[in-house]
Amino acid sequence: MRPLLNEVRRARSPKLQKTLWTRFKQLYSSSSSLINYIQKNWFNKEGRLEKWAFFHREDEQVVTTNNWIESWHARLKADHLDGDRNLRVDRLVFLLQDRVDREFRFAYLKTKRGFQPIPRWKEDEERKRKADKVSFDEAQRKINYNKDQPCHDGRLRVWLVHP
Repeated sequence: MRPLLNEVRRARSPKLQKTLWTRFKQLYSSSSSLINYIQKNWFNKEGRLEKWAFFHREDEQVVTTNNWIESWHARLKADHLDGDRNLRVDRLVFLLQDRVDREFRFAYLKTKRGFQPIPRWKEDEERKRKADKVSFDEAQRKINYNKDQPCHDGRLRVWLVHP
């Protein structure tokens, strides 16, 4: 259920989203209360779909977790606000418009054009190291393919099997 709902959310066009949503409703018709909730609170409320669906977001800028926002807020306080919690509004707006925005755009363009790698966290590096230690055959045994529910683009839907 969740993989298809994620595909609905990550659809790159309204038409594809509608197709996936229709498929979701057909496959999970027994979950009518969930379908009604999503329809009422996300598809039918003004402005909600724009915040939820990826196709409304520009240039692949997709922040999907509150942790990223909290991390950015911590960096903002440490790097730009010098720990000052009582800034005047005009000073805060100036800092955000001038220094913070310029720094963000510069880092974004460097990453987008390939001049700097996408930033990674220690946890990501650790997960990558662990994944690299797994043999190909062992990794293949941990993957389950679902041929009955292919993705919208025809690829097989896969997920990891936990031991």
